[in-house]
Amino acid sequence: LRRVFPLPLGSRLVASCLLAAVLAGCAGPRAMPVSPEVRGMAGQMLLVGFRGAEPGLGAAGELPILRQVVELNLGGVILFDRDVAAGNAERNIRTPEQVARLNAALSTVAREAAMLPLFIAVDQEGGRVQRLKPINGFPGGPAAAELCPDAADGSGPDTAPALAAGEATGRM
Repeated sequence: LRRVFPLPLGSRLVASCLLAAVLAGCAGPRAMPVSPEVRGMAGQMLLVGFRGAEPGLGAAGELPILRQVVELNLGGVILFDRDVAAGNAERNIRTPEQVARLNAALSTVAREAAMLPLFIAVDQEGGRVQRLKPINGFPGGPAAAELCPDAADGSGPDTAPALAAGEATGRM
């Protein structure tokens, strides 16, 4: 079992139970086929991560996500700078120019398939959680604690810094 599931014991146990449940379902009665409309609505509810940073040239070199956006009618994708699970230093984010190419390719496949605009997200909270790092050529941002300080007049939080940081991140 360790070779099949190279995970800690608790995770292997959960994975084994899920595998058994899936296999048991395969032996039981078949569910009704899902209509294309329901599949499309389900896809629009998904925001998925993926591996790869360059869209590629030609069909042989394209990222699988470019095909999957259309096939699954995905609602969105999320970009990360590191691939923790695979132990790689890079995942989707390298430089501002590369992210612009990737975002353009993702948006184009959705637009050409007459889909709703694709939601492209980045986990960019500020401070320690920052995927668009200055070391990769992105402008720096304030720490999360600096985004919503107390207003000078004591009336509560001052949301102006958070709004300004959000707008700056959106323009990257």
